Amino acid sequence: KFCFIDNIIDKTYKFAGKNNPNAYKGQVVVLINEYTQSAAELWAMIFKKVPKVIFVGSQTAGADGNKTSIKMTDGSELIFSGLGIYYPNGDETQRIGIQPDIVVRPTVESIRDNQDLLLLKALELIDQKK
Repeated sequence: KFCFIDNIIDKTYKFAGKNNPNAYKGQVVVLINEYTQSAAELWAMIFKKVPKVIFVGSQTAGADGNKTSIKMTDGSELIFSGLGIYYPNGDETQRIGIQPDIVVRPTVESIRDNQDLLLLKALELIDQKK
């Protein structure tokens, strides 16, 4: 049985950060792909709360949360995620991942030509803001 429980003990820890009138005003682009998982997905969700941040790449792994294991009597081990990780709006992330704002994937040609299409798209977006 899984229960949705808010485990934050002190309510002052519930909302981190503050409004910063001197925050960076330039374009911020976060690169993500299917190898983005665990803590990197958590950081992606944190960055997603920052206004005007753009995610470029492909859907992340959806492998965040802790790892809980149970030893079985035959010596094998059952491993599963013991925590539910959710977007701030309540949507699930496990097995779903973080969705990019702009989908960019490497191609066979870009790999052969040693081109990083995600980085090139990010630089293009940053240059558009200048």
